[in-house]
Amino acid sequence: ARHFCEAAQPPSSLFAQSLAQMAESDAPQLYTLTEPPKPVVETIDVRAGSTIVLTGKILSPEQCGESRFTLDLCCGLLVSGDHRDNVFLHFNPRFDLPGGWFSGDPDREIVINTLINNEWGKEERYNNAFKVGQDFKLEIRVFQQYCKIAVDDRHLCDFEHRVRMETIKCIMVQGCIEIHSITFPK
Repeated sequence: ARHFCEAAQPPSSLFAQSLAQMAESDAPQLYTLTEPPKPVVETIDVRAGSTIVLTGKILSPEQCGESRFTLDLCCGLLVSGDHRDNVFLHFNPRFDLPGGWFSGDPDREIVINTLINNEWGKEERYNNAFKVGQDFKLEIRVFQQYCKIAVDDRHLCDFEHRVRMETIKCIMVQGCIEIHSITFPK
């Protein structure tokens, strides 16, 4: 006669449990930077289901000498210059001040784009959900075919991938913000 311990689990649930543990151990660890100096350039391990969270405060152009900030998910470590690597996601809120007679209307929208072979793609523009002088939370959730972007827990947009997600190598944040924290997979 066979005797089973009542606490023993059937083999199928043990298998499911070990698969779940393998998936957890394979998932990248979340890494948080608190009040880092700018610019921030860090390696990153993005996969479908990854989330990047940036919290901070928008500084005025008078405070920082700039009127924009960027969060770029870059496909290499050459993050600036004339011959830089592709940019998977360029997230760029703008807070331009009115200029002179010939400068046109100030740009105060959020621009999202991709850089491929040193050429910018078609800009996607959205109403600016950020306010100068106010704290914010930006969340970027990466899915297999697109990124879901939210500001202060409100959905802003879905941005379809133009470059393979597997090519993302680093995150760069710079511009007219005071960074409270950045959390990302590493």
